[in-house]
Amino acid sequence: VPIGRMEGIALALGGNPGAGVGVDYRGYSVLAAWRYLPSFRWGLVVKIDTNEAFESVVRLRNYALGMLALTILFVLTLSFLVLRRIAKPLRQLTAGTLQIASGSLNHRLKLNGRDELGELADAFNSMTDQLQSTLVSRADLVEQIAARERVAQTIREVSARLASTSAE
Repeated sequence: VPIGRMEGIALALGGNPGAGVGVDYRGYSVLAAWRYLPSFRWGLVVKIDTNEAFESVVRLRNYALGMLALTILFVLTLSFLVLRRIAKPLRQLTAGTLQIASGSLNHRLKLNGRDELGELADAFNSMTDQLQSTLVSRADLVEQIAARERVAQTIREVSARLASTSAE
């Protein structure tokens, strides 16, 4: 109930108890309650400045907002640190795989972790070892084939010479 300067007392004297917010004679916002006291035939009005009445609520709100701001700052800082901790090994892994893809099979990924990224780096290192042994085997095979072709060519040349000398 909005109360004016004298409305609260008028309502109390009229036997109507109640409460409300209004402006007092000083021009300040107040929280007021009134009641009629029949034994004295008085009207009683009790009031308190709203600033004073809600001071603890405002303080609690400001404290809660401050704690929220600190919590958000803490979470953002923690997120940034976790992101850096994850992003650095990912960048190392990416750079290493690009070197391996370019043909540098002697490159080894050095991630000293027992997490998924460490396991992935170990898998890449194992893969390059297998690729190296496969390529060495292939190179040996190509060399053996070339040597056999040279021997076969020599045999053909010798056979052709023998055939031409026996025909004469």
